[in-house]
Amino acid sequence: MTYKGFFTAIAITVSLLACQKKTVYDAVDIYHSLQPTKEAEIALIDKLKDPKAYVYRSQTGAMYRAYYLIDQADKKVIIQSPEHIFILPQKETWAKGAIYEKNKVIWEAQDNQIRFNSGDTEEILYQISPIVKNYANETEQIKVTATFENDKNYVLLERKDLPNVKLAQCEHHPPKIKYCNDSISWEEEKEKAALTIQGITSTFEQKN
Repeated sequence: MTYKGFFTAIAITVSLLACQKKTVYDAVDIYHSLQPTKEAEIALIDKLKDPKAYVYRSQTGAMYRAYYLIDQADKKVIIQSPEHIFILPQKETWAKGAIYEKNKVIWEAQDNQIRFNSGDTEEILYQISPIVKNYANETEQIKVTATFENDKNYVLLERKDLPNVKLAQCEHHPPKIKYCNDSISWEEEKEKAALTIQGITSTFEQKN
């Protein structure tokens, strides 16, 4: 399923909630601090559209989104698979990962990889958004965060003592990918990158 398909799924889910009492949360409870109303369910679903949501792809190409509710005592993850939306409580955590689980549904996050067990099947998912890279040359360092939003690819360039710049993808000729606006462009090729501002180009190398 494509990213665009996820929002189609959300629209369908909202319609179902409006037409029938049965909830879409087949395997888990709704977030227990909220009343199980249509409005509360839609509010949780809307978090999946937040730019802070993570996007994952399975080995078969299926797309998943996840929003982590970690800034509270009762930590949870909201997951949208191609078939369902789940809300799982956190059961275990360690330095680089965590396990969310309920009713045999397991979401195990480790670095940029997910082990997802829906209760019937198990898949390995790979994070595609956000992806953070660090680049540097002899005089400057740049933090680059790539995201997948509204069916488009973006990068956020963070440079010390300078305003952040967000650019949309404008070209893709593998292995090159380019992001640009009217006056700035950022072009990546393997572990090298070039930043061009008003015709002046600086080159960088990836450091992580």
